[in-house]
Amino acid sequence: MNKKEYQKTYIQFRTFVYQAKKVYGYLNITCEDIEGEYVRLSKKDLLDRLDMKYAENKETWAENLDTSAFKFYTKDRKLFYFGEEWLGIPVEVYID
Repeated sequence: MNKKEYQKTYIQFRTFVYQAKKVYGYLNITCEDIEGEYVRLSKKDLLDRLDMKYAENKETWAENLDTSAFKFYTKDRKLFYFGEEWLGIPVEVYID
């Protein structure tokens, strides 16, 4: 089987957010502190904000977003980070 290389696209990131049961984002509480914590995010608010930022500048969306600061939980409590293949989700998404 020829395995295609996973590509970090906006549609794939949005799919991770949409299909996850819970989404957490890494947040530094204080300016001096290097360590922070993960906080649960509202998926609807996150999707709205992502869509707005993507519409502003489609070419540099990935440069302006730290995708490594998110973690995604499935219904069966599996943890995924963006950049990993999420089982059950197509690698390529086509929109008409």
